[in-house]
Amino acid sequence: VVIYARITDRAGNTVYVNTDGAVVDTTASMVTVKALEDPNEHGIYNKDVPVKITVKEQLEGKSAYSGIRSVCYKIVKVAGLESQEEGKEIPLYTFDVTDPAYSDLLNKYCAEITVDAEGNNSDHVEVVVTAVDNAGNSCTETLDLSINVDVVKATLSMDGTPNRVEEESGTERGYYYMEAGRTAVITVEDRESAFDAAAATKAIQVEAVDVNGKEIENSADAYTVSDWTLEGNYHQAVVTFLEDANYTWSFSGENSVYTNKAGNALNTEATENLTYGNLTVEAGTATPFTFTLDTTAPTGTVKVNDNIWNKILEVITFGLYSKDNATVAATAEDITSPLEIAYYKTSDTDALDVEELEALGDADGTDENGFVPYSEAIHIADDEQFVVYFRITDYAGNCTYISSDGFIVDQEPSVIEITPGEANGFYDEGDNDNGQYGLYGADPEKDSEEDVVPVNIHVEDAEPYSGIRTIEYWVECDGEK
Repeated sequence: VVIYARITDRAGNTVYVNTDGAVVDTTASMVTVKALEDPNEHGIYNKDVPVKITVKEQLEGKSAYSGIRSVCYKIVKVAGLESQEEGKEIPLYTFDVTDPAYSDLLNKYCAEITVDAEGNNSDHVEVVVTAVDNAGNSCTETLDLSINVDVVKATLSMDGTPNRVEEESGTERGYYYMEAGRTAVITVEDRESAFDAAAATKAIQVEAVDVNGKEIENSADAYTVSDWTLEGNYHQAVVTFLEDANYTWSFSGENSVYTNKAGNALNTEATENLTYGNLTVEAGTATPFTFTLDTTAPTGTVKVNDNIWNKILEVITFGLYSKDNATVAATAEDITSPLEIAYYKTSDTDALDVEELEALGDADGTDENGFVPYSEAIHIADDEQFVVYFRITDYAGNCTYISSDGFIVDQEPSVIEITPGEANGFYDEGDNDNGQYGLYGADPEKDSEEDVVPVNIHVEDAEPYSGIRTIEYWVECDGEK
């Protein structure tokens, strides 16, 4: 607005005067603050955010404008209702023209800024933009952002002490347990607003197979996963393994990496050492882990020649014999774990129970009165009386004892001695291989039926003896039987 005045006196003299330009502006500028990239589906950014700031001074229906005098912004991190961290106010534009013409007045301003994600890593980030025009009207607009560039960490642990640890592919990964209900605890360090329980559960992968690598029948029920519990930014779930199986399990392994709602994946390189049973896995080591849960005792058989047993006998009998030799063999089976077989051979005729066999232990190399490893059939080539006990143990520690019945290898015939009564004399008849014939005369004092030649027969079976089964005799007279 410019006001002109004309002044004329009565003599007719005229003079013109005017004001300088003036603007009457009662309307503030319009400020727009907009992110140039959309957040993810959860409304979260996990990287720097480009923001466009637009200030318009000349608005529709507005006849005049005073021009933009200043534009500034600041970033506020709101940690809670009563806590916030305000960044330094940063000027973007300042009008500094002295005695400007109307055309010098700025009616529109645009700028782009970048909100640094590392420096503004918060669920509640405000980009506050303030514009003031030359008339002193002020306008402030705020853009709300949620930024998460946290490093997601996890700690894994498993309860119990394994009965045995075996190397697999050069790494100690074979853990054998014999108690049911082993549990693994997974703790994820992740911001509460970004933690995705469904994705975390999906990232738990479990495979359950038998000793031959075949998926067990009830694999779907082989384990359970609890709900996730929350304590601050720490989220915890328990995996309980229930069925006998060889397990391979992982959290955020190659096939299912845990990614939170911000799009940040679990960083194994930044993960602290993982505790797994009595093993500490170095940082950066990815799962999977393997272990075996086996609560079932193995089965087997003991075979001596054609005789088979599948349990430990309470009473030992010796009714099995061979006049040649004996072969002792064992079979063993376990649906889950590898096996070790040992045997103990004894001549003791009393049956040993499980407690006595456990106390017996292993032979130490000098004392053979104990169990020795079994790898192939045992051949008994000499005379021997024996009972053989087999101990079948799986890697989890489950043990089964099986015994044979008593068995005797007897290769020596019995010794027979025939001793006739005292003869009256002897004579030879030609070539007599059996020696001299004894001469026996009739006894006149006895009846003919009582007048006999007494013959004593003695049979003896040498140790180890299978026992005398039958004794037969016959008499040959003048070559006739």
